[in-house]
Amino acid sequence: VSLVWYASWFYRHSIRKLPYTREEQTYLLTGALNRSEELLRQEFQPADFERLYELECWHRENFRALQEEIFKRDNPERYKQYRRYLKSDKGN
Repeated sequence: VSLVWYASWFYRHSIRKLPYTREEQTYLLTGALNRSEELLRQEFQPADFERLYELECWHRENFRALQEEIFKRDNPERYKQYRRYLKSDKGN
């Protein structure tokens, strides 16, 4: 990636405060999660993949919230067990 690209990114998003394009969101997402776009598409169902963009999951805390939501939906009993574990001595 060149100096021109970095300068363009800085100008568009730091100075002008323009929103990220879909391509830029994908770049941030793959970088933040250390996965390629193809791998992300394999790991997530199509609806969940779109939620990655909606929730701005290139911010790690947003991604953790989505992971918890998916785990809660797919494994309700395990999620209850996990929450009890957090409340136990581990949480203190």
